[in-house]
Amino acid sequence: MIAWQRNFRNVICVSDSLNAINLVLGSREPFHRYAVLVTEIKDLLGREWRMSLVHSLREGNQCADFLSKWGPNCRNELVIIDDIPVGLQPLLQADSSGILFRRV
Repeated sequence: MIAWQRNFRNVICVSDSLNAINLVLGSREPFHRYAVLVTEIKDLLGREWRMSLVHSLREGNQCADFLSKWGPNCRNELVIIDDIPVGLQPLLQADSSGILFRRV
């Protein structure tokens, strides 16, 4: 929703949950426990923009993994990051240089 409100019209959403992506891209399941959330996501995908859902292993997206662990320490429901959190900089550098991480 933030991407839409800020007028981004070419968005790639990366997730390490293949189940979540399949749930969103699959047919509607009205009695699924996350049916309301999935419907909201499907509605967002149907807007006039290019929105792609892409699967990535956790090891292949260490920046997102870092932020997912960092998030629960935040006091607010929504945090917009202006400055790179401590510990994220080396992961961003590795990601931008194309360093591969081995899955264990």
